[in-house]
Amino acid sequence: MNIRLEYSQTEGKFNLTEAMDQVDTAKGYKTLGCFVATEKAIRFTDAIHSKYPKLSSGTGQSFPSFSKMKDELYQFLVEDIKLLAEHMDRTYKRRVQLLNQL
Repeated sequence: MNIRLEYSQTEGKFNLTEAMDQVDTAKGYKTLGCFVATEKAIRFTDAIHSKYPKLSSGTGQSFPSFSKMKDELYQFLVEDIKLLAEHMDRTYKRRVQLLNQL
């Protein structure tokens, strides 16, 4: 299922919704991006909540801007791709090593 990740700067909250649902603009939500895997969106929101604890508490007077959240999402995806590339490289080297032992 494709999901859409939305962020509201006024509320300091994320919203995960199905990609085809309407954006809740009344509460200030804007679309950050779409994910194929819900797990990846949840990992992103968990990482952001640990980086910005005032988002979890809901007591902050000013929350990070929408553009800041877009930058955070971009950096999260870059790091995720790097980790995947490293994992694939290790797997490839291990397979080559095993095949050479035959």
